Amino acid sequence: MSKRYLITYAEKKMDFAGALGILEMDEARFESGMKLLAEGKMEEGSPVHLDHLGITVIDLEESEVTRLSAKSEILAVEEDMEVTIQGFIPEDSVELAKEILGSKKSGAVATTPVWNIRNVKAPEAWAVGIDGTGINLAILDTGIADHPDLVISGGANFTSDNTTPVYKDENGHGTHCAGIAAGRNGLNGVYGVAKNCNLYAVKVLGKSGSGSFSWIFAGMNWCVSNNIQVASMSLGAKAGPSTAAATAVENCQDNGVTVIIAAGNSYGTSFPWVCTPANAYKANVHEASPVAVAAVNQSNNIASFSSRGSRNNTPDWNQVNVSAPGVSIYSTYLNNGYTVMSGTSMACPHVAGLAALVYQKYPGVQPQMVEGKIVTTATNLGSSPYPNEPYGYGLINCYEAVK
Repeated sequence: MSKRYLITYAEKKMDFAGALGILEMDEARFESGMKLLAEGKMEEGSPVHLDHLGITVIDLEESEVTRLSAKSEILAVEEDMEVTIQGFIPEDSVELAKEILGSKKSGAVATTPVWNIRNVKAPEAWAVGIDGTGINLAILDTGIADHPDLVISGGANFTSDNTTPVYKDENGHGTHCAGIAAGRNGLNGVYGVAKNCNLYAVKVLGKSGSGSFSWIFAGMNWCVSNNIQVASMSLGAKAGPSTAAATAVENCQDNGVTVIIAAGNSYGTSFPWVCTPANAYKANVHEASPVAVAAVNQSNNIASFSSRGSRNNTPDWNQVNVSAPGVSIYSTYLNNGYTVMSGTSMACPHVAGLAALVYQKYPGVQPQMVEGKIVTTATNLGSSPYPNEPYGYGLINCYEAVK
């Protein structure tokens, strides 16, 4: 019985023609999948080669896996993996929402943003003219729903959910993340960190909040094709670093896309460490590691669920880089509504928004320099300098990064 696999190559920028030669496969086997990929779609069972990432996604029999794994030109043949959202609605979300809103009239424009946006000093960045204008930011998630507080510039759907529009969110998680990164109109005080950026919806997780690496990598490939500068990925799986994930991140960042990923919500479980793909890592290759984001509460204390560290303290594992608010975050939701959610999922788009601000402040800046600005201007929350588990470099500071 065949299974879905991810093939990476010793030559990281492997193109389609080169991959076919190494795989010893006919181009016709890929025809249907590649045609759909060009249209911004994925089809289960149809193989594709993601040119921008140098990764082949294909169903293989066990004998084919054995044959390909023995080739020196192939770096890894890894089974496709399920990935899920890293955010949840607390049981007391209604009470929390009332507390956050206070005396504000529901549905009214508020001049004061909600607490989490103030905590990361976004309003101070806006005051000096840096609000994300002109920067392309994509939320790779469950899609984004139409909402009066969101302006969606476009998107794609790489899941098996056949919805209209293609990036429609039927879960709510992606819409919530979008408001944190790019909420525009300030209804109920919901402003995004990069409130005037160009927001894109890249649907890589289905209605249930789950998806696969292959869908996510297709979304990352789309980001490179469509001049996205920041990819926000509030998702993860409880597994160690993946060669395919590190290759995907590296090629994205080599092509100018800064990748921001939630660290995961698995602390206190049998897998308390930073989850994949946030833990993506290649030795001595800085670009192969994303910005991994931990969650803190309103008092800037680490969230009890926030993943941290690496298994056996191994060096070949990207750890937490920075922290951002991720507990009781009020943002946009389905049916033109709002809700409170918690998770490193919520922390991640704060940092993505900051990355957009850095791009605006420093035109032409490259991802490695964007990350440098983010981490070196963060406020240390620990008792010692970095590496400081579990906060990384500390709480992001938008004003310090762009002043």
